[in-house]
Amino acid sequence: MDNNHQKFDSQSIAKRVRELFLHHGLAKRQHAKELSRILDLSFSHAHRKLKGQSPWTLEQINRVAAALGETPAAIADMGAEHDMPQQTIAQDAIFFVAGVEIPCVGYIGDELMAGQ
Repeated sequence: MDNNHQKFDSQSIAKRVRELFLHHGLAKRQHAKELSRILDLSFSHAHRKLKGQSPWTLEQINRVAAALGETPAAIADMGAEHDMPQQTIAQDAIFFVAGVEIPCVGYIGDELMAGQ
């Protein structure tokens, strides 16, 4: 699957987008209209995205982040280093998925609990 079409957890992305819209002073009633404008979607599709009922792609996350002057990590929680236990060692790494090499930062430490 092409990196620009990777799907992310729709509900957590939608929650962060709503939070960022509020943070940037956009009234709750205007969220779907603004998302519709940013992503060139119908109002109903934008509304479904904001409810977490429609999947998000990396390209869509990037477009929303750029429109808000944020980084994609602020939306997709790609900055998981904030959730890492204290006793880990960060290492530059390569993540292999379906024959595709993805540069990343690996955290070497104790086994994580389920859901982390």
